[in-house]
Amino acid sequence: MAEGLWLNVALAKLNLEDNRVGAEGAEALAKALQNSPVLTEISLSGNGIGVGGAKALVEALRRSGTLTALDLAGSGIGDNVAEALAEALRHNSALVKLSLEDNGIGAEGAKALAEVLRHNGGLTELSLWDNEIGNEGAKALAEVLWNNSDLIELRLGGNRIGDEGAVALAEALRHNGTLTKLEISCNDISACVRREVDEALEAGGRWQHVSSAVLRHAVTSASPYLPLFLGEYVTSVACPALLRMLKYPRPLTPPCLGRSSPKTSS
Repeated sequence: MAEGLWLNVALAKLNLEDNRVGAEGAEALAKALQNSPVLTEISLSGNGIGVGGAKALVEALRRSGTLTALDLAGSGIGDNVAEALAEALRHNSALVKLSLEDNGIGAEGAKALAEVLRHNGGLTELSLWDNEIGNEGAKALAEVLWNNSDLIELRLGGNRIGDEGAVALAEALRHNGTLTKLEISCNDISACVRREVDEALEAGGRWQHVSSAVLRHAVTSASPYLPLFLGEYVTSVACPALLRMLKYPRPLTPPCLGRSSPKTSS
């Protein structure tokens, strides 16, 4: 497939999710990407491409002027590759959507990505769901949001963010008029501070949401006896209950959760 991309003049989107591409396959795709004039979107989520494959893609991204969306969820890249990716994005203004979910990225990786948002005017969607950026990473991103006028969606769910990081994000939201969607569910935020974030979101007519697809995948992958029928949106209040079910799985009658308001309940 990678060899075919060298001659590609038509294919614009490539989705290889959950295909065991691995590091070697990612490296081959990276070489092809550097020579493809039309490829704009690549998804390699769930392929475990590792550090080697991710570094090859980072180098390709540095040279590519056409790629607008990159999904590397579940690639195991960690902080070092996240920092290298951030450096590459300093020289790439074409990429607008970046997903780095479930990659073991900590505070240092988040700080590097925050610097990208400070200097790169292209990125509009960033997903760091299910990493470990904590309060320090959240504060670094919050600081950038004070002056960033490009980012529209930011997903930080499941990142061990506590009250300190959430307060920083809430304060940044009061000064940012561009961000329309913020996801901070499944963190360690108290009810009081959660209300503060909600108020900041509502003040700008914004809301946070939890994708039902994410929750459904988490539940069904943890136990085949926990099928859930979810509406398009569920509030973040439902998240702790679902996590408890994952921790203590048992057969149950599938509940029917209808569509609920995308705004977070207090």
